[in-house]
Amino acid sequence: MNTTQRYPLSTADGKAIPFDVMKPYGVIHRNFNNVGASAAMAVPTGIEIMSIEATQDMILNFGGTAAQPTPGVISTNCIIVRKNTLMVVSPTAATFTVRGLDGDPEGMAYIHFISNWAGLSLDVQTRKR
Repeated sequence: MNTTQRYPLSTADGKAIPFDVMKPYGVIHRNFNNVGASAAMAVPTGIEIMSIEATQDMILNFGGTAAQPTPGVISTNCIIVRKNTLMVVSPTAATFTVRGLDGDPEGMAYIHFISNWAGLSLDVQTRKR
């Protein structure tokens, strides 16, 4: 994995130094419930990092329709976001949908689109020496 594209600073031997800054692109919020998936939302072109938080447990599906997970079956391109938990993901498709999990009331999802952090740094900081 090439971590030098994710962090603005690196050590002399090229190892990434996590740095608590990011270059925000934008944010979207979406109401959801546990009856059906939301309308598909687009991931902006060039976005490789998203952070997601929700007021209730929810499932997010990239490139398909969010649905309740089936026990013993892999739900591909999905991530479960627990209530008040921040998740950071790399989108696997150009669109996504959200849906509440069974038993949870309606909620709100907050999705932040984040540009590559390397854009904040100087070339010398991301080059291996």
